[in-house]
Amino acid sequence: MKIALVCLAVLFAASHGGSIHPALDSLAVVQVPIGLAVLLLCLWPLRLWKGALALATVASLVSSQFLWDAGNDKTGDFTLYQKNLGAWNVMHDDILSDIATYDPDVLTFQEVSWLNQPILNALKASHPYQHRCYFGNTYSMAIVSRFPPTDVPPICSQFRGLAAQQFETPSGTGWIVSIHLLWPWPFEQPDQIIMVLDSLSTLDGSVIAAGDFNQVPWSHAVKSVSKMIDAPNQGPWAQTFEFKHDIFKHVVQLPIDHVLAPRGSVTRHDYHDSDHRALVARVGF
Repeated sequence: MKIALVCLAVLFAASHGGSIHPALDSLAVVQVPIGLAVLLLCLWPLRLWKGALALATVASLVSSQFLWDAGNDKTGDFTLYQKNLGAWNVMHDDILSDIATYDPDVLTFQEVSWLNQPILNALKASHPYQHRCYFGNTYSMAIVSRFPPTDVPPICSQFRGLAAQQFETPSGTGWIVSIHLLWPWPFEQPDQIIMVLDSLSTLDGSVIAAGDFNQVPWSHAVKSVSKMIDAPNQGPWAQTFEFKHDIFKHVVQLPIDHVLAPRGSVTRHDYHDSDHRALVARVGF
């Protein structure tokens, strides 16, 4: 039992080390269950050193899970709708109905494909300003807006990663960025994040970034993007991705879709045949 506790405590500590190596950032995905397992093993038999370990674990979990938005400004001036459409999604009417319900000013999409392109076409009348970055036929990214863009040229990352455009909004002039990161280590996210951060570093002025980050909010990857654009993670801190297979569907809960903004608040909404929930955010520069 003692060996198991020590091993879990080491894994829990390592899950905070994403800045040291991307493999440790992958552990962040299971940081919460590992921490809870440490607390469980600390309960019996209770010893002084176990009590100290339990207090340290609780402090870490409270800090990362409950105090993350302390001091964040929850006000916003316009509505942003974030959605990984799902490349094979053909439930266009359901998604368009959902969008009409919230009447967003700006929308950020990932996995725009030839199958769901009609969604963008249908939005053209109400949201005429559309910037799409093509990364193959299934993994394009888009920003759709009723606000006019500035004269600054829009940006597409060299490889799949982000689409960015500067707009004139009621909140002032600022960049909207649609982000789609790859899966974490041992997959390609560590190399991709370097490219994404380099692209973000070129943006002059205030930035709001939304997308499918394929990583949890307390990870080094998400925190790096937040720090680069000086925009706090406005949430949500709850599951946004659903495995289609029933074995994992109700067991693995992954909050991997986020909105990063100087000001704002975020709520989760429906899947509509995608494996990602829609996020509706009230944001401001």
